[in-house]
Amino acid sequence: MNRSFEGSLIKFTPLVIAPRKIVFAVTPDGPAPYGIFIVSVDTPGVTLSAYPLVDGTRAGDVELIDVRVASESLLAVGNNAVAAVEEAIDSACVALLAQTVGAMEAAVSLTSDYAKERKQFSQSIGKFQAIQHMASDMFVATYEARSALYQQLAAQNVGVQARRRALSVARAIVAAAGKVVGHNGIQIHGGYGITDEYAISHYWRRLYAVERLYGDSDFHLERLANMGAADKSE
Repeated sequence: MNRSFEGSLIKFTPLVIAPRKIVFAVTPDGPAPYGIFIVSVDTPGVTLSAYPLVDGTRAGDVELIDVRVASESLLAVGNNAVAAVEEAIDSACVALLAQTVGAMEAAVSLTSDYAKERKQFSQSIGKFQAIQHMASDMFVATYEARSALYQQLAAQNVGVQARRRALSVARAIVAAAGKVVGHNGIQIHGGYGITDEYAISHYWRRLYAVERLYGDSDFHLERLANMGAADKSE
């Protein structure tokens, strides 16, 4: 079941599985080692395993064992297939970066409002210096993340290598910033922050989940290192 949020309530909506999937697979009997295909989920040899993520969204694994499809299901092969998949994943990463920055901005706003309203020792906790320091770190991290996103968008159409380099830099910066915002947001809210009743917990979980989609920060830092090594060898 998918979870959607309406105020402080959690509603459950039916999980809808697309009847056909676009898959990138090995083609041992095909014209090239790899290919992109449209595969129906009811094709013999196709197995779907769905599971919930930490943020309440759903993901799944598609397993193909000795699957055979008609030739018209083939969309691309060889290097063209690899390039198409890489471009699609990079585009998805850009969308995730924008979503992450938006979640961070919302978390900063929520936390700021909470710090003004929550009182301790007859004054709002936002007046305490320790809280101000954490809130300031959240604010700065969010602006750093937004700047990294803008830099990536500026490099979107200037060549494949430049796009990938800017994307990996942005992914690493935004991932680090998201950890600061999520952690500090929870800390400022206190024990309440991890409960479903407080929106900050959902933003924190989403920030945690998206950092691991389409390659985590370790993957992108390694890709940057490999690009640097390739540049030196040329």
